[in-house]
Amino acid sequence: MNIEELKEIMEENNIDVNYDNMENKTFEELDLDSVDLMMIIFSIKEKYGIEFIMNRGNTVKDLIDRVNREIENKK
Repeated sequence: MNIEELKEIMEENNIDVNYDNMENKTFEELDLDSVDLMMIIFSIKEKYGIEFIMNRGNTVKDLIDRVNREIENKK
């Protein structure tokens, strides 16, 4: 997964993705609440068939790295 795929998932869930340097921001800094984060995680889990948890203090890069690790581990 890359930043563009994540932005697509966010857009599908009606979550604003117009941020500069988004990868280095935490979900809290992006003003995403726990419901927004749950929607993103649920969509990723459905798309890739993986299980993981994240919190609002994680960065977008943390999420992308975690998803990619879980996808690799699934192979």
